[in-house]
Order: sequence, then structure tokens, then C-alpha cells
Amino acid sequence: MTNERFEELYARTEPAIRRALVAAYGRDLGNEATDDAFAWAWANLEKVLDLENPAGYLYRVGQSSAKALRPRTPPSTGRLWYSPIEVDDRLAGALVRLTTKQRVAAVLHFGYALTYLEVAELMGISATAAQSHADRGMKKLRAAIPERIPDV
Repeated sequence: MTNERFEELYARTEPAIRRALVAAYGRDLGNEATDDAFAWAWANLEKVLDLENPAGYLYRVGQSSAKALRPRTPPSTGRLWYSPIEVDDRLAGALVRLTTKQRVAAVLHFGYALTYLEVAELMGISATAAQSHADRGMKKLRAAIPERIPDV
């Protein structure tokens, strides 16, 4: 029964948590932080399942793990996406120059089509703040490489 409950939690929350942590901390550290968050979830499954927002909590567990694993520095300019899409090198460099909240919100909303409410729940902020971070991030990205990111 425990395996099934964990597998359901993992299937429901892992993609968004991994994308957010990879956007925040880069591919390597983000993936490691995600794995640490789910290892913690396995060990504390009952506590996690009782939470109102388990994905948001596990995202914060992953953030703590990432901060403990490496000093607070921007992710490398390498590929920041957790998907097989091609990314313009200039986009990766521009993403690194965003604040962590702007980068996470913009990647999740514009890159992975999560709603502002879903982004907000994951990040533990209001939907208005999620929209503000995403929009500010996109504005900076458009200014950095306007021919690659059209104004919608």
C-alpha cells in the first residue's frame, strides 16, 4: 500500500517539482535536489500525504537540499531545461540573469504551460505574484533576445 501511495504522489508531483528545481538551480543540481526531495518524501510519506500542498512542500525540501549541496550561485549557462527541446545558447545565458523566482515562474508558465495558480502553489506564493515574476522574467528575456522571444 505504501509503494502505491508513494508512486501516485510521485507521478502527480514529480514533473513540476523537477522542472522548477532544474529551472532554479540548473540541470545537475536541480535533478539531485529533486531526487533528495523524493527520498525525503519516501521516508516521511504519511506526513507528506497529510499536507494540503505536498508539491509545494517537496519543492521547498528540494530548495533546501540544493542550497546545502552547493553555495548560492546562479546555474551554469548550459541547458536549463528538463526536456529534449533545443535551447538557443543565448536563451540559457539570459535565463541565468533572471532572479530565481522569475526564472522558475517563466519556465513553468511559458515553457511548460502550467497555470499561474499551479506555479503559485508549487512556489508557495500567490497567483498574482507568480504572474508578476513570470511576466517580469519574460520582459527581460524579450529584451535580451527579441528576435527569439516575440511579444505575445
